[in-house]
Amino acid sequence: MDILLIGYSSFARRRVVPAITTTNTFEAIHVASRSASDDELAGVPKLGRVFRDYQQAIDDTPPGLVYVSLTNDAHAAWAERSLERGHHVIVDKPAFTDLATAERLVALARDRSLVLAEATTYAYHRDEITTEPTPAGDAVRLFLAAVLAAIEGGDIALLAETLLEDARGLDQLRRAAAQEP
Repeated sequence: MDILLIGYSSFARRRVVPAITTTNTFEAIHVASRSASDDELAGVPKLGRVFRDYQQAIDDTPPGLVYVSLTNDAHAAWAERSLERGHHVIVDKPAFTDLATAERLVALARDRSLVLAEATTYAYHRDEITTEPTPAGDAVRLFLAAVLAAIEGGDIALLAETLLEDARGLDQLRRAAAQEP
């Protein structure tokens, strides 16, 4: 399987790419970035194709996993386009700017049996035996492993529900803030 990074944010460089390299699942890391220089991208292990156009990247990359690491207002459009092309999708947090969009894209992912997940990592994990903090790089690696397990097992429900819960919480905060004098 290949992975396509749409956007090459600081988080993608510092945390996502190193986590990707800890697994043998990915044959190539393709990058779609309008601003990353060739020098910045030269250090990406398993570097596949480099795109300057996001749509071309989605269209020309075989179905696999897309990681959207753009500004929040661009998440929905590129996640939707990726899902429509048959890609599983991880979106930086917050995944979407409103609840209706989250519900619509989760429904699209479910209809196509694709994983749609919000990149949510925590310093502590409920299922860890130890209560020691998980280093940030390990947290991303563990999250990526959970996404890959969901893809391989076809279990898309938990990740989608987590994304919806976060969107519902954000929606409630916005409504409460709008009602305050």
